[in-house]
Amino acid sequence: MSKTKVVMSIAGSDSGGGAGIQADLKTFQSLGVFGTTVITGVTAQNTVGVQNAVHIEPSLVAAQFESVAKDMEISAVKTGMLSNAQIVETVSDNIASFPTKPWIVIDPVLAATSVDLLLERQAVSILLEKLIPISDIITPNIPEAEILTDIKIEHSKDLQKVAYKLMETGAKSVLIKGGHSSGKATDHFFWKDEYHTFSAERVGIGSLHGTGCTLGSAICAYLSKTNDLLTSIRFAKKYVTQAINNSFIIGEGSKVLLQSLQSNNC
Repeated sequence: MSKTKVVMSIAGSDSGGGAGIQADLKTFQSLGVFGTTVITGVTAQNTVGVQNAVHIEPSLVAAQFESVAKDMEISAVKTGMLSNAQIVETVSDNIASFPTKPWIVIDPVLAATSVDLLLERQAVSILLEKLIPISDIITPNIPEAEILTDIKIEHSKDLQKVAYKLMETGAKSVLIKGGHSSGKATDHFFWKDEYHTFSAERVGIGSLHGTGCTLGSAICAYLSKTNDLLTSIRFAKKYVTQAINNSFIIGEGSKVLLQSLQSNNC
């Protein structure tokens, strides 16, 4: 029997259970890896929106890293909500200090589905300077990609401009999520000199909560098991599409994803 892979989510807590740390741990469990956490913030949140949020002190963020890293071998890391510049810097420094570099998936959570800002604007520059350069893949949606690059995405050629600008900052690869575009749900992947698309039929079921978190954590889980970016993205896209198809109403706002147990391909 092969050794269970250990992965880490660095993100905020969603009290409503649909996104953030909670969504990541459900995804990890579903995909057969062991999830650990570094909590960066606690939100009062539900399917309607974010009502309040508190940042975790950077010293406690660092202590969570130290506690987990000295006891377990982390094969892949995924970041989500990082809240402020001090936390972004603490996370960057601690990820860089791992004795064996894990796969690093950066989901640059800048706003919730309800357009509540979850990363202070002054922290974006630290994200670009310190965290993105050590990433293996960054997974912005279209609004996040525009904020990070100051490039308005209006045509398909703009996607390439955005991706190349992010790779100039040091990102090894960029997956621009297509949830905010029209037509098929197509994600655009730029890596070295390669370009790939990952498409699924768009399901007309209204607003969804936690899709970005789930995609990033699924990529993280699959990377820990396959060590292959393209395979991991393809499997993760399939996983999220299934979760969207099985989404359901639990509150008065957005639907949430059903993280069902998988018969894994790897």
